[in-house]
Amino acid sequence: MPLLFTGLSVFLLLSLLRFPAPLLEASMDSVVLWFNTVLPSLFPFLVAVGILLRLGAAQKMGRLLQCCMQPLFGCRGVCAFPWVLGLLSGYPMGAKMTAILYENGEISKAEACHLLSFANNPGPLFVIGTVGTAFFQSPALGYGMLAAVWLSSVVTGILLRPIFHSAQDRSATALAKPIVSEKKDILSRSIADAMETCTQIGGYIILFGVVTEAFSLWQITELAARLLGFLPISAKYVQGVIGGILEMTNGSYLLSQTEDPLLLRLCGATFLVTFGGCSILGQSRSVSACVPLRLNACILTKLLQGSLAAGFMALSFPFWAEKAKKAVTVFSMNTETAFSSFSILPISIALLLFALLGLLFAAKQ
Repeated sequence: MPLLFTGLSVFLLLSLLRFPAPLLEASMDSVVLWFNTVLPSLFPFLVAVGILLRLGAAQKMGRLLQCCMQPLFGCRGVCAFPWVLGLLSGYPMGAKMTAILYENGEISKAEACHLLSFANNPGPLFVIGTVGTAFFQSPALGYGMLAAVWLSSVVTGILLRPIFHSAQDRSATALAKPIVSEKKDILSRSIADAMETCTQIGGYIILFGVVTEAFSLWQITELAARLLGFLPISAKYVQGVIGGILEMTNGSYLLSQTEDPLLLRLCGATFLVTFGGCSILGQSRSVSACVPLRLNACILTKLLQGSLAAGFMALSFPFWAEKAKKAVTVFSMNTETAFSSFSILPISIALLLFALLGLLFAAKQ
């Protein structure tokens, strides 16, 4: 791994010397993206979640969901808080909440490492709105990808349970005692923590924005596409996969624009958004550095989850493709839409449960 980072650093330095103007522009674009989009949307959410977490919302949710978390994943109910947030909010909320619970002594080392393997996922707005609707021109396909991502999260957590939870780990978990946060300065601490997290995320967005542009300027992705020309996929598809391994959004867009079969493009995009790419992986490890899970293990678990998500997308493709054919661009009472009111029931229940927990907690204070 040190050799890899050394090579990346040398490559970046050479790129900055060879292409200073375009890489400076790429860096400025990344700063604008972070400042205008990521910071305004993520910072208030991180502050609000930080306040709830320090007031004990995770424990209250844990008591309600203990009946699900223990049989499925071998974790205590408190682990449901980062998992649910990771599903509903997107990267890197699952990793960040896992790190906070671990730092506070509310979950064990085994639980923290296990959570990082399946609780950090892309958000519904990104998958449905950006990838499904904007890239593939179909909200129905976005729902299909989201269902595949969520199902892969559950299956990954179940499959990896024996690895992270031995008999000794479970006995240690049962003896773990949460550290109750003091209620003074909760707002200030939540703001400071949220700002630090947003700054770390911004750094990775800028860095990988420059690295991605450098790959393009050196024509590395084009070269890889030519080397893999023997595969029954287009060169643009290969470029999309390679670009997505670095940064998932751009890679997903490139896949949506290729001439390859729709099923192949959807499976590739589903894999990329579930895997997250190097940029998301770096962001997640940055905000969860306190959790002693090796980078190699993080990569392998995300590869497993991404492969499962792509497989679930392939299996359910006929259903979602049929829904996509029925979709209309403008809502009308006299036309058939892609989904009935029950189609978004799982998302609605999850959001309602989270809102009720917040109200319940506020009423008890």
